[in-house]
Amino acid sequence: MTVIQYIRDFIKTCPYLDEYHQGIGVDYLREDATAYMIESVPADPIVKKYTDGGSIRQFAFNFSSREPYGSDVLENLDNIGFFEHFSEWLEIWTDSGDFPVMNENQVPLSIQATTSGYLFNNELDKAQYVIQCNFKYKQEA
Repeated sequence: MTVIQYIRDFIKTCPYLDEYHQGIGVDYLREDATAYMIESVPADPIVKKYTDGGSIRQFAFNFSSREPYGSDVLENLDNIGFFEHFSEWLEIWTDSGDFPVMNENQVPLSIQATTSGYLFNNELDKAQYVIQCNFKYKQEA
């Protein structure tokens, strides 16, 4: 399993995702609201190397959603509030350290939001919101 696939499967378990979503895209965000996407972003994959050949690695990514959008303040607050809850959910997992099993030689260490959720792009009746995240894991030799 690839790292991005692991992250996608992990995020699918988030209780704050819209129950009617059609899945989580990878590098593609569907036009209809509500939709979700994970996209990788440039980052040095190796954080630390060990003499035994193992390493601490990272995978930086954006998690995006397309949501209904307009002049309704409560709807827009709800949209951005999702990312606050999502960030807290990631923090709980990192604090517990009880991540789902990854690959045989990879051990998850942390997953966190590195920014607040923010409005990235808007149209007349829908908008894309983004939160930047970082996943760290140990790659054993």
